[in-house]
Amino acid sequence: MSRKGEAALRKTGYGAAALAGFCLMAARAEDQPPSKCTYREEAVTDVATAADATRKDKHRVTLLAMSPVEGTEVRADSVLELDIEYHVAGFAAEKFILMAGFPTISLGMMIPGDKDDFHYLKSPSAKVHLCVPLKEVYEHGGVIWPLSFEVGIHEQYVGHTRVVAEAPKVKLNSVDVPAGALEAQNKMPPEDVQRALMMVFGHVERQGALNKVCPARFPDLQTKFTRTYRAWESRNATNIKQIQELQYELFAVSMGSPTAAAMAFDAARNASAKYLSALKDPKLREQCDAAMESLSDEIGDLPTATPVNLEIVQEYLATRRKSEGVK
Repeated sequence: MSRKGEAALRKTGYGAAALAGFCLMAARAEDQPPSKCTYREEAVTDVATAADATRKDKHRVTLLAMSPVEGTEVRADSVLELDIEYHVAGFAAEKFILMAGFPTISLGMMIPGDKDDFHYLKSPSAKVHLCVPLKEVYEHGGVIWPLSFEVGIHEQYVGHTRVVAEAPKVKLNSVDVPAGALEAQNKMPPEDVQRALMMVFGHVERQGALNKVCPARFPDLQTKFTRTYRAWESRNATNIKQIQELQYELFAVSMGSPTAAAMAFDAARNASAKYLSALKDPKLREQCDAAMESLSDEIGDLPTATPVNLEIVQEYLATRRKSEGVK
């Protein structure tokens, strides 16, 4: 994936590895010949067997084999060679891609490679030999250690992809963890807090997006919607500030770069506006009217609109403040 796609896929360089570690990895790379792994796809024509007949209308992907075999030590200079079988329901050319994704500490997924490394699937059903160099994974500041990956079928849309099928997660015996990686991982909140934060942050930014899109699309809403939103924003100012600050902090920790964190934060904030802007007038008007009604009173306030998730985040922040106060 190109560097221009860093924010969307939460990919950044990570420069904290010790010089000795880099020298050691370079020495290993020199000792080993360049990987001869190449991408291959071989169409499968027997998917209509009795065993598969009931599954032809469903996407599926199966990891048949991998090298090095599961449990073998892998390092930055390792290349995973994956043998995969897939089936795509409603197949269309230049629409689906197989990718191996590595979970990140901010509940994201980094996908190594540049655009030239990705190949559109050519057949509804096929066996694929996929090559996954780990160098870029090791250089990423936010992947979860020990490493694991999931092979998925990604359906392409304008500006984004959607995972339609995944094989079970595979854990790697990843050694030579880069310096600082575990420290960053340990700074992140528990997953339940991150998921709760994601939901509240999404709710907050959706209201802001509606405030941008609705008045722009419907002039008759300009005065009333803006006034209603500003009042809601004022009532929830403290909670909004805490949520936005914590979300940015998590991006900064997981990405290791203020620039990349700012890009990811802005992309996340703008995602709702892009989605809403693409809606047809009747559908958007329906959402604008509903939002204006809910924002007019406490129904739309964060403690009422998203009580459980907000409470989880607030409890985490309170515990952290108490812990920091003791030090």
